[in-house]
Amino acid sequence: MPDLVRNRYLTVQRRADGLMVQTVQCGTVTEASAQLLVDPRTFIVRKARWEWHRPPGGRPPVSTAVPELEGVEAYFQKGASAFRMALENYPPLACELFIENIRALIQAESFLYAERGYPSLDAYVEHWKTFYLGSCRYYSNLDRVEAGWGRYVGQRPGTNLFNRFEFLTRSSSVDGVTVCAVLSDSFHEMSLKLVLTGENLKVRQADGAVLRAPDRLCFETAALVSGLEGAVLAGKSKKEIASLLGGGQGCVHLINLAAAVREIIRAE
Repeated sequence: MPDLVRNRYLTVQRRADGLMVQTVQCGTVTEASAQLLVDPRTFIVRKARWEWHRPPGGRPPVSTAVPELEGVEAYFQKGASAFRMALENYPPLACELFIENIRALIQAESFLYAERGYPSLDAYVEHWKTFYLGSCRYYSNLDRVEAGWGRYVGQRPGTNLFNRFEFLTRSSSVDGVTVCAVLSDSFHEMSLKLVLTGENLKVRQADGAVLRAPDRLCFETAALVSGLEGAVLAGKSKKEIASLLGGGQGCVHLINLAAAVREIIRAE
């Protein structure tokens, strides 16, 4: 049975006053949420709010505006770096959840191509073929892609632009630790199961599955999960984890999931 659970929900909603982007974490240790109101044309943050509903250690809950993020562009690594700098006086969890909002916003961008200045979804897709070239198995093998991103995502009427659920469980026994992780969002679905043993909790067995993805070639990345076997994830950087999972031939979302597993292995 699990002795530790961590769940996250990311969502992007279109509103009259902008895009509401939110990441909620709820689990054994804590419960918190990070909210952004973002301009749909520029991705500049208009308002931000941090709420720590259940801080660890019996501390009182927190609900506060985060003016330090106002005016910051919530987009890719430049945005993440700016978020980290702006949030240096906030708990690390706050920074982590706000950066998750950047990831959610990038995923929702496919349905915001007009606001972002692209004449069509096809034009936006062509931009990504250059911008993201070599970043993952899909964008490293564009000559093998069958359906294409635009055809895969299609249209999305209504106000809900993107949803992601991420479930992590840790089970400990005298034989070691087993961590299971599942990601299910508007475009992807995949899972990891790691069995860790020894004092350093080295990965003895790693299994992965891709259940839903933009193209058939994405499913090939599940086999790369075996690259984690023999590794000690605690202390490894995300870049090192990415290398174990195939780098530019791997899956960005499996890499993010493995990085999340790294954090839950020794969490209290």
